[in-house]
Amino acid sequence: APKLAAYCASKFGLNGLTEVLQIELMEYGIRVTSIAPGRCATTFADEPIESWHIPASAVSDAIVNVIESDRRAFWGTLEIRPVHRSA
Repeated sequence: APKLAAYCASKFGLNGLTEVLQIELMEYGIRVTSIAPGRCATTFADEPIESWHIPASAVSDAIVNVIESDRRAFWGTLEIRPVHRSA
């Protein structure tokens, strides 16, 4: 992402932290998941909400799915991206 080097670096750092926590906490039955949504349809930023933004409910539904998934498996990184549709 041009002009977003610090943002991108922080995402890579978060992925590394997630991976090491997964390994360190697995023996205690603790699952660690990094959830990385794309642009969400919220009022968080001063941007117009475009039709291709992810509904916040889609992100919350994904989080519930991760929490309620079988305890014998875990989600490493869950990326949620918007569907871009041409007009």
